[in-house]
Amino acid sequence: MSGEAVAGLVALDRALFTWINHGPHPAWLDQVMLMASDVRLGRLLFAVVTLILGVRSGWRRGLVILLGAACTLAASDQLSAHVLKPLIGRPRPANAGMEVHLLVNRTHSYAFPSSHAANSCAGALFFSRFAPGLTVPLFGLAAIMSLSRVYVGVHYPLDLVGGALVGLACAVAMLRILAWRGLVPARLRGRAPPARPGPVDPEGLDEGAGRD
Repeated sequence: MSGEAVAGLVALDRALFTWINHGPHPAWLDQVMLMASDVRLGRLLFAVVTLILGVRSGWRRGLVILLGAACTLAASDQLSAHVLKPLIGRPRPANAGMEVHLLVNRTHSYAFPSSHAANSCAGALFFSRFAPGLTVPLFGLAAIMSLSRVYVGVHYPLDLVGGALVGLACAVAMLRILAWRGLVPARLRGRAPPARPGPVDPEGLDEGAGRD
């Protein structure tokens, strides 16, 4: 990508940030976004989902879900917060000279990628593979949690995209590991179980052999 293309993408990213962050801020929406931006809420919700799926699935599969979810979220969090952020070193909007409507305390950690987006998308994809009926609610929750970070003034939209990609990659990797180890049912691997052959009818075979 050329320097002009990068500059244009950054300019668009900043414009989208300003449009979202400087848009209408009714008191009720501020409270909703502050709640969605609170990392403790995300942890609580995913803990509840893990508990429900574990209880419904039995102790063996429940243990797989628990350990798989823990490893997935730990990987996405560590990779985004402690590897990529320091490596890329993108300042947050409030630390980059941007005019920001800041609803939370200023932080001096880096912006790209968003750990909120990484963790919420990782959890959404991982859990949706065990409960397909929850796919839309889980990804809807992940979208709200991610967007809240722009609304409260600590991330650019492009940070969310980067975080989402990191989280999805971590979830896909963990699901493939579980499938490789035989810990994920065949239908979650995208394969239908092989069909069992039915009983052989000797008379039918003899009759078919006479037709040519």
